[in-house]
Amino acid sequence: MGGYAGDSPRELIGQHVHALAAAWQEPNAWQGTTDLGVTLVWGRIALTEMVVHGWDLATATDQPFDLPEPTLRACWEYVSEFLPNLPAAVRASWSPAVPAPPDAPLLDRIVGMSGRKP
Repeated sequence: MGGYAGDSPRELIGQHVHALAAAWQEPNAWQGTTDLGVTLVWGRIALTEMVVHGWDLATATDQPFDLPEPTLRACWEYVSEFLPNLPAAVRASWSPAVPAPPDAPLLDRIVGMSGRKP
């Protein structure tokens, strides 16, 4: 999966995303943690990164970005738990949360919590 000379960035990203999806099939992908004042589960961090930065890319390129409800729910549960509870010094690496109404779509609440304007 290391990529090959001549692979386009798009092909390399695709290879990495497929490798990540394969890794998520293993139970231990959801067990590795670290503690920064709150417990961070690395599999959930990677999921959140894919959702938030996928939204960034889709928004920047004016593309649709639809995700399954269980994916959004899992991501929302995580960001709404860990971002507000991070120590201030760690939280400072994120933009301030942008409020979204409680009845807003989950994706809007996720990107708002991560400092983006839905």
